[in-house]
Amino acid sequence: MQQLMPQHLSEDFHAYSIDWLPDQISWLVDGEIYSTLHRADIAPDQANWPFNESFYLILNLAMGGWFAGDVVDGYDSAVFSIKSIKHFAIDGVGEIRLI
Repeated sequence: MQQLMPQHLSEDFHAYSIDWLPDQISWLVDGEIYSTLHRADIAPDQANWPFNESFYLILNLAMGGWFAGDVVDGYDSAVFSIKSIKHFAIDGVGEIRLI
């Protein structure tokens, strides 16, 4: 399942989520799935399934690029506000370690 990201993301706070299971990973915005990748979708000769390894969560503000599109001329700064960060295990799957 693949759909476009919601537009006008800067007008309000939004809930960004990742549902991360052993054989699939889904990305959500405000509870709506906009992309899901299944382990079975990856051809064995093309790539390994990297999502069962340890990861770090890095939050940053990137301007422009394939995800957000071109930056408007003259727009050279922005504010990145985070209201909260929460983490949960889905049915006990996964280990969460804060460092």
